[in-house]
Amino acid sequence: MSLHLNSGDNITHPNCSLGHSKKGYTNQEIGVEWIKHFDSQTKAKANGKRRLLLVDGHNSHYTRGFLEYARLNRISVLCYPSHSTHLYQGLDVVIFSVLKRAWSKHRDEYERKTGRGVDKTTFLAVYAKAHLDAFTEANIRSAFRLTGVVPFNPDVIKENMLAPSRQTSTNAGLPVTPQAPVRIMSDLIHRTLARQAHATAKNSETRPEIDGEPNPFLNERESAPHTPVNPRQRENAAFGAVIQTPLRMAISELGSTSETHHLISPSPFHSSHPYPLYKANTISPFRKRYQDLLSLKPTSVIEAQLQRALAESEERDETRKQMMVAMQATTVLQNVYVTRTNTQLHAQEEKIAKKNKKNKKFKGRASLLTADRFFEEIVELEAAQERAAQEKEQRKAVRETHGVALSNWKKQEDSRKERNEEVRRQYQEGVKEWEEERDCARAERRRPAWTKPKMSTMEKGIPRPKKPQATGPDSEEEEEEEEEGDDDDMHVD
Repeated sequence: MSLHLNSGDNITHPNCSLGHSKKGYTNQEIGVEWIKHFDSQTKAKANGKRRLLLVDGHNSHYTRGFLEYARLNRISVLCYPSHSTHLYQGLDVVIFSVLKRAWSKHRDEYERKTGRGVDKTTFLAVYAKAHLDAFTEANIRSAFRLTGVVPFNPDVIKENMLAPSRQTSTNAGLPVTPQAPVRIMSDLIHRTLARQAHATAKNSETRPEIDGEPNPFLNERESAPHTPVNPRQRENAAFGAVIQTPLRMAISELGSTSETHHLISPSPFHSSHPYPLYKANTISPFRKRYQDLLSLKPTSVIEAQLQRALAESEERDETRKQMMVAMQATTVLQNVYVTRTNTQLHAQEEKIAKKNKKNKKFKGRASLLTADRFFEEIVELEAAQERAAQEKEQRKAVRETHGVALSNWKKQEDSRKERNEEVRRQYQEGVKEWEEERDCARAERRRPAWTKPKMSTMEKGIPRPKKPQATGPDSEEEEEEEEEGDDDDMHVD
């Protein structure tokens, strides 16, 4: 699909094309078409020499079709190590930051010019301008140079850049530092209370506001004028940490911790993510510590007042302990519930992951995807997946055949049961008439006019079709529920 711009855009028409799947995500077919496009754009310049293509670990980059085309056309596909694109990939190191600034610039210009926001119908026209500003020859060369690709320089990535992150600052005032999420939420509450107290003490003054919240972190000069803050200034303040509200500070700090980052991240989180656990505090025994003092008879008004104050203090202490016991008991039950729910979710996620398994062939190191050994593994893996898909279709066909046979068997069984029921009904009516005749004959002192009827032979049931033996890795998910047959083949004497 070509990228077309409006006539009034006044920019150079970019020579590019777009492709998409029905679901909107890239897939194996798009990956093969992309490497064909890459080949057509670089073959003449390479003049028969081998080309190097650097990719990340997306599964569309190492399908059999993708690698087969690359091997046939002298294209070496090298995959970055896992979790390292922020160091090795030129897009992350250079281009994306420039593209982000260019996008913000042209988006703002479009909104000021038209008075409307960017939507699906205008996105490409606005993005094309940002794309041309970011993907310049100078920026692209800089990206290859800073990542050590061209000119080749492995020393640009220092050892300290690959070191794990370290905690550089802490802020705690307790002998035992609480968990980060607990500390952050506690600080949020304290900051909010301090802000409310400050606003109450100076309620006669106008304080600057951001998003409806008074800001306690401005310079404490009493003569600071109130300056209205527009939405763009709010955004800049949020990114630059010039103005922060307690809520924003808490969210920012929660996002910086490994325990709760997933709770505020827009990305979906999984059951494997940790969740904050409440650590119960020790509660002292329930006992009257000052019962001797309270049992004494006061000798003055002051002693009587002190006794009442001590009794009230004892009562408040016991009430607090009762509340702590109830809160901790509730928290323990909630932890049990969360743990059990988390376990069930984890089992479901593993089941789904096993069913929708991808070609995960990397173990963290950089890999030459077009190498013989890796290509043979991919061919073997895709062949195994094809066999599994064929076996699954075969099992499906067997199940469908069994389902048709089972449906026919049920219809025949229902008809047989109706016929047997009719035979049973006629027999019961005949027995009832014979009993009346028997009673009448006894009263008249004679023999019955006919003998007791006998029930006809009941039709025997047809054997139930046997269920096909489930085989294969997906047999548990595909297994049908066993239905119990009714046994009505009884005889009435």
